[in-house]
Amino acid sequence: MNSLIKIILYTFLIQIVISQTILHEDLKTYSKIFDEFGLNVIFKINNKQSKKIEDGILELNNNNQLKLKLGPKFFFLNMQNLKIFDSRTNQVIIQEPDSSSFIYLKNFFDKTKIVSIDINEINNNMFTLDYNSYNIEISKNSPFYSCKINFGDFNFTLNDIFIDTLKSSLEIFNVDTSSSFIIDLRQ
Repeated sequence: MNSLIKIILYTFLIQIVISQTILHEDLKTYSKIFDEFGLNVIFKINNKQSKKIEDGILELNNNNQLKLKLGPKFFFLNMQNLKIFDSRTNQVIIQEPDSSSFIYLKNFFDKTKIVSIDINEINNNMFTLDYNSYNIEISKNSPFYSCKINFGDFNFTLNDIFIDTLKSSLEIFNVDTSSSFIIDLRQ
């Protein structure tokens, strides 16, 4: 019994010594919400290459479904296919999903992966991390975040990021594609 208490105390001390950033703690909080309900993420995207700022909305379900509205485009992703609807052209493109992107996004809300994300805390409100070929800078101005993502020559910034509980699917994702031109690129 004494050795069990020593192990518990040793584990507790190790957890205290291995410091986690405020961002780690925020991600753990969002992880609990994601596991229980799913997440709504609202943001503005600034793409310097196209010189556009657009509103974005992301619904991330804990059942492997993702919905994203980015400007005039809607993305619907599950593990079977990716559907992209462009409201300007009234077209739907169906293709094989890029599961690595979905897995990457989910890793930020996976309790077992959060602790292994190597986040550098510049100060209480500024963080950097490198993941594969992505260089990411995140700043926090409660309750909002900003995120600058660089990979190669391409970069974009997400501003006014607000993360909330997914209560029910947003009305904006009820898109009528019954009269749309469909392009199916699946094999």
